[in-house]
Amino acid sequence: MDVEPTPAYRTAEVESTKTMIDRVEAQFDIKPERFIGDTAYGTAPMLAWIVEEKDIEPHVPVCDKTERKNDSYSSNDFHWNEEAEEYRCPAGNVLRSEWRAFKDECRTLQKPTPSSSDPDRPTARHVR
Repeated sequence: MDVEPTPAYRTAEVESTKTMIDRVEAQFDIKPERFIGDTAYGTAPMLAWIVEEKDIEPHVPVCDKTERKNDSYSSNDFHWNEEAEEYRCPAGNVLRSEWRAFKDECRTLQKPTPSSSDPDRPTARHVR
């Protein structure tokens, strides 16, 4: 019923899905009862939009990064301090919203193994 061309990267594809669902609903006054997708659509923001805003039943695997299979730190390695409303890395530093400041403070955070992935790769976080 609708097409939204995108470059071949995950963020654009997910956002285009939202655009298509909104546009079909506005133009034809219909929306899907169920949504089926791969892990690209299983992020917390996308699932919240599908369920809470659109009242659509999702059938997608949840993108879970609480435990990593490689040598990088998982989200479980970072600790939420409720009182200060901040995350702390395993070294005890505050996880800032500016990635570069955090990266410079915690450059040694990567788990020390010879097969570690790129230490300069970004770390995703979810803000409560």
